[in-house]
Amino acid sequence: MRTYLLNRLWQSAVTLVLATVVVFAGVRALPGDPALAFAGEERDPAAIAAIREDLGLNDSVLVQYWRFVTAAVQGDLGTSTRTGIPVAEMIGVALPVTIELALLALLVAIVLGVAAGVVAAVRRGRPAEWLANGLALLGLSVPNFWLGLVGILYLSVGLGLFPASGFVPFGQDPVATCTTSCCPRWCWARASRRS
Repeated sequence: MRTYLLNRLWQSAVTLVLATVVVFAGVRALPGDPALAFAGEERDPAAIAAIREDLGLNDSVLVQYWRFVTAAVQGDLGTSTRTGIPVAEMIGVALPVTIELALLALLVAIVLGVAAGVVAAVRRGRPAEWLANGLALLGLSVPNFWLGLVGILYLSVGLGLFPASGFVPFGQDPVATCTTSCCPRWCWARASRRS
């Protein structure tokens, strides 16, 4: 057992190192000079040199990689070039929403899976079993991202049942938190509820 755990830890460490190398090399392989992109319209050579020095682009690739890995290990994931906010802070804001969505999706999957399994077991050899197995196979076969886009297109854009984007925490009423930018039926439900 100890040999198995040590082997798995070794494989995980090698995979992690290879992942950091691939990410670093992929970013370095992007066309263009990051200093020119940060300089924007101002192409002053002194400003570009200062940006290159500030970002450490004058150092060797190995030094840049080492700085990248040590900063990531310490939790410094850098600053977003689009918003100027630290990436770790952005992840910290989005992580609770992601965890809530993942837990709710897991709950729905468990309820539907257990229900379909019970139907398939009780109605063995009948059309109900075939339907349950077919729906389970369909759920495994259809890519989640495609199903999500089709759901947004059909339920939000086509039927107007839900807002196309946004997030309402599980404990809040989605109709009460409706905004004017959402779909008309939700705003109508909110207005009729308040009157």
